[in-house]
Amino acid sequence: MSDASNPYVAPNSPVVSDPEITFEPRKGTPGLLVGWVIVFLSNLPIPVMFGSALTEGGARIGMTMGTVLLGLVGGIFCQRSYRIGLALTTGGLAVALTQVVAIPQFMAGMIGLMVSSALGLANADFDPASNSMTEWPGGLVTTLVTGTLLMGLALGIGLLFQVLGFGRRNINRIENETQSN
Repeated sequence: MSDASNPYVAPNSPVVSDPEITFEPRKGTPGLLVGWVIVFLSNLPIPVMFGSALTEGGARIGMTMGTVLLGLVGGIFCQRSYRIGLALTTGGLAVALTQVVAIPQFMAGMIGLMVSSALGLANADFDPASNSMTEWPGGLVTTLVTGTLLMGLALGIGLLFQVLGFGRRNINRIENETQSN
């Protein structure tokens, strides 16, 4: 009995290798960038209030530099990947709402101060009432650590929202538009 007459034998066909599959992140939209700017600015009141109370002089310049840098990094994320930008923005909105209680902001700020103290950029016996952080590197490092922790929290909350299905229709629509272009 030959292979051609046996219906249970798979037909012989040449093996064709799959074309190389490349992954390109979905680009963000201008609306997402505008949303990020609004959410970023809405997250500033409590951290800026605490930071201004704890710093003076050059440390406030460092705090300003760190704030601008964090805003730019978030904007870059929003432009490079729609999914990450959407997660950062929606999670950032949730974090902004926590300013009513400000526990995440306070804890992130305290961790930022501990890191600055450990690096010698703030006095080890840092007294919040004394405004003893006066140098710009202390303000910069404290702001970057605080902001990175809060942005990480926002990203985690936003990704959790996506896993739960919030925003899935928008993500699918943007991904389909990107693939068709």
